[in-house]
Amino acid sequence: MSKLRILHTADFHLGVGLKGAETNSIVIQRRHLDFITQLKRISSIAIENECDFVVISGDVFHSFRPSGFLLNEFSRFVASLTENNIYVIVIAGNHDQPRTSRTEAYLKALHEVRAPRFYYFKTPGSITLNGFRSNRKVKFVCLPYLPPSVLDSSKYINLIDETLSELVEEKSEEYDYLVVLAHFYVEGAKIGSLPSYLPIYDVRVPKSIFKRDDVNYVALGHIHLFQELSPSIVYPGSIERMNFGEEDEDKGVVLVEEINGDLKPSFKKLPCRPLITLPKSKFGFTEKVFDLTGVLNPTRKLIEVLSPLNLPKEAIVRLMVKLPYGKGIAKEELTKLMKEKKVMHWFVELVRVRDEDVISHVRPFRDVKDAFKDYIEHVFIKRQGKAFPKDLVDLIVTEGLKIIEEIEREEVP
Repeated sequence: MSKLRILHTADFHLGVGLKGAETNSIVIQRRHLDFITQLKRISSIAIENECDFVVISGDVFHSFRPSGFLLNEFSRFVASLTENNIYVIVIAGNHDQPRTSRTEAYLKALHEVRAPRFYYFKTPGSITLNGFRSNRKVKFVCLPYLPPSVLDSSKYINLIDETLSELVEEKSEEYDYLVVLAHFYVEGAKIGSLPSYLPIYDVRVPKSIFKRDDVNYVALGHIHLFQELSPSIVYPGSIERMNFGEEDEDKGVVLVEEINGDLKPSFKKLPCRPLITLPKSKFGFTEKVFDLTGVLNPTRKLIEVLSPLNLPKEAIVRLMVKLPYGKGIAKEELTKLMKEKKVMHWFVELVRVRDEDVISHVRPFRDVKDAFKDYIEHVFIKRQGKAFPKDLVDLIVTEGLKIIEEIEREEVP
């Protein structure tokens, strides 16, 4: 009889887009294949390590209604595991949750057809399963994502705490180990420099909620960086680099093994496509942006700077460029250079020089939400020529960010 092994993973985000690439382009298709390749690697790791269970702690798809292609590929991934007598337990993350009661996530379809050895939890619940290889009984307590906007912070945290306690303490059949799956932002967790994947009103849940003597392991999801908040409270991180805030992060899965009566995690690294922001110190640059504001021919100068660089093949490259309004980069000329360097995809992120009478500071933005917030607080209000109450400004920003977040989650047909 082998010892208990559980493979812990999360945040697949199958179907996530790529800036500067059209929805049905070859670039997007290749990017989708990056994630599908990771699924195959994860399946191989689980099978080779003779795992009893694979637990996925939320955000399987980037949209709650993914393409048929991606749904089929995930179904094949599940089948590759269940056909090898590996249970698959999935909880809903924030990206898996429908926005209205009249819509439903496609992920639930696999559960509804009663796929063997596959379990999906849209709402809190628990299940006790017997591993085929180890013969160990494991109780899984499942806490899917709960939108914070329905409650204030203290009530939100209390609800999670009470729900966890009820499910842990409920009467059930005997078991050898208790594992909690949860999709939350837990205090103490480190997030990347571009945390745009987190909902606007996320509440940091106290780590103390999960530190219980009767819980052997907490399989978290939601934060994309692998980290151990304690030896038994772990984020595996996302399976692929999602944005340029993650370009230097290792990605992988966590293998949880039974050792001397405890469950011990170890990180298994997955190879990823390179994401590269230029300029960057590792390529010999000291500045954070190519400042071409005083250059007569910005495109020629940029090509001159980039030509000597030895870039990883098939990388995705982001070029940070500062230019005044009215000037741009000739993409046709730059495309030729990128093809020579065998770059899979590239785009320019412009930092525009602004008029001093409009705004006095210039900085690159982390994302669209950051730019919108900056515009309202520093440009829009100033242009009105009158004072606005702070609560009105906060309301404009809040409602605008909600709309942007909804748009970012939509999948274009």
